[in-house]
Amino acid sequence: MFSKRLLFASICILVIANILNAQRIVYSEPEKDDSRRMVFEIIGKIDGNFLIYKNLKSKNWITIYDNDMKEVSKVGQEFMPDERLVSIDFFPYTDFFLPFINIKRRMWFTVWQQRSTVKEKKYLKSWN
Repeated sequence: MFSKRLLFASICILVIANILNAQRIVYSEPEKDDSRRMVFEIIGKIDGNFLIYKNLKSKNWITIYDNDMKEVSKVGQEFMPDERLVSIDFFPYTDFFLPFINIKRRMWFTVWQQRSTVKEKKYLKSWN
């Protein structure tokens, strides 16, 4: 009697284990520009793509990845001023994101904000 229960329980566990799917972890390979000193901010998933802001010294760019974490494009942010970047925050929505950039100019702090989308590539335009 005990062996029938054990056999039934083991078969049930095997059947359930085959039906259930585990979480899939996907990651991207490091790029040649990535280093330990690079500052990055994960913006989020917008229009089906993952957006990541990266900053290395005075270079700024947004890297766009697909669902398999393959790089779709890399967009430089040349319009960002060379002044001291205090902070950058992103507020992602389903189809756009709002970046808030805080820069110290002399004794003043300046905050910029603009609605940016992936489809229209508005993040290429200057924020002046």
